[in-house]
Amino acid sequence: MDTPQPTTTTPPTPPPVPPPVPPRRPHISVWRWFIGLMVILLGISLLSQQFGWAWFVPADVWKLWPIFIIIAGLSIMTRGRVVSTLFSILLVLAVVAFAAAAIFGGQRQREVTTRDFTVTPAATATEASVQLDIGAAKVRMTGGSAQLISGTYTSNVDTLDTTDTLTGTTQAVELSMTKATGMWLWGMNRNELTAKLTDTLPLTIDVNSGATDMDLDLTTVKAKRVTVDTGASALKLRLGATVPASTVKINAGASSIDVYLPRTLGAALNLEAAVSGKTLTDFVEKSANHYASSNYETAVNKVDITIQAGASSITFHWYDV
Repeated sequence: MDTPQPTTTTPPTPPPVPPPVPPRRPHISVWRWFIGLMVILLGISLLSQQFGWAWFVPADVWKLWPIFIIIAGLSIMTRGRVVSTLFSILLVLAVVAFAAAAIFGGQRQREVTTRDFTVTPAATATEASVQLDIGAAKVRMTGGSAQLISGTYTSNVDTLDTTDTLTGTTQAVELSMTKATGMWLWGMNRNELTAKLTDTLPLTIDVNSGATDMDLDLTTVKAKRVTVDTGASALKLRLGATVPASTVKINAGASSIDVYLPRTLGAALNLEAAVSGKTLTDFVEKSANHYASSNYETAVNKVDITIQAGASSITFHWYDV
């Protein structure tokens, strides 16, 4: 009888081991770093303005838009390469050095100058217009001047230019702030304008401003038309019942707007705003976004108000004469 032979089993062939995958080199996106740093610097600049020691963002900063094309091109060319990391590091260092120079180099005290200005009403003028072109500033305006306009301007970054022209019987005054060359970026910035207007001539008032803290007390001023075009601002506007018919137009960014009206003045309101909060005391809604004060039909003096604004808080107040 044959002896059974032992059965041999061939072990299975192990699957091939894939070659080790080299660790992926972390990629730093030049584009993301650039955009992120620019947003951070812009946020710091805007936040610091709220405390009076802001870096001013120039109004013509949009002229720098080609930089974004350059950075985008460099980001594409260096993607996935060592040079991308090196370029990103150099970019970070350059921006940090620039920010440090702005913060620490700007702490040098600059001279604050105060200028008085006065415009005398022309003998033949029967009405006048006042135009104010400003950047980021604090503005205080009232009536009660013996001149057409008088006041003071205090600043360490801007200068104030005054022009005065007479066309027929209308006198036009323009106050404009001219930024001093090379001083708009560094250090503690101060801009304050205090002005008084005449109470005798009918006035057209036009204010164009940037980020502003503005208080316009026109209770005694014969303001026929008031236009305020402003950025992110805190605006207080006080009107009086001094002319039979007047108009007010406010065009603002994200703002806090307070309007004070005498109870003898009838008011119609056209509100075109992404309002975050509104208080329209004694106003009746006539149609969508259109309101009228409860005394509008019987009032002798009336004002038509239009407000176009971003996310804003809008409040109307009434006071007794």
